[in-house]
Amino acid sequence: MVRRFCVAAVSLIALASCSAAGDVSVAVTTVRPNTFRIAVHTEIQAPRSAVWRVITDYNHHADFLPYMARSVELSRRNAAVDVLQEIRFHIVFWPFTLRARLHITEDPDHHMHFASVGGDYRRLEGDWTLGTAPTQSETTDVRCEFLVEPKRSAPEWIVRLAAKRYLAAMVKRLRERVEETSR
Repeated sequence: MVRRFCVAAVSLIALASCSAAGDVSVAVTTVRPNTFRIAVHTEIQAPRSAVWRVITDYNHHADFLPYMARSVELSRRNAAVDVLQEIRFHIVFWPFTLRARLHITEDPDHHMHFASVGGDYRRLEGDWTLGTAPTQSETTDVRCEFLVEPKRSAPEWIVRLAAKRYLAAMVKRLRERVEETSR
């Protein structure tokens, strides 16, 4: 009986860790001191158009994304958009506020390139890519990969913690929002 309980407990723990890891994956690689490549991946059970609609609704990101204190579309000209965003979070006891003015180039329902043109980064540049998930045609494969170099020196452990905890939570909430609004 004890053995069955242990096997069941181990199975449940393994299942829980697989489903949690499958939600949103975040990888952080150090490129050089104070410069990091971050890759995020998830699948959203909704068509690409529904995912695109939520990702590009910049003026409402602060309404539903955790840690997003402000998100304002400053200008739009065809496929070019300028957005001001502010994120607030805590690591241990220290509060952090990060601001970025982003220049975004959109290729609707498929790809977005963003680059910081002002704010708290020496460099913040990357891409969001939406594809059809190999598992289901109505599931969107969402990937974001970017390079980040803060203006101030940031220890690698802080960047890893922030990406894996806060960025993952934001992408998970983004996924939930898309799935809620596309029903």
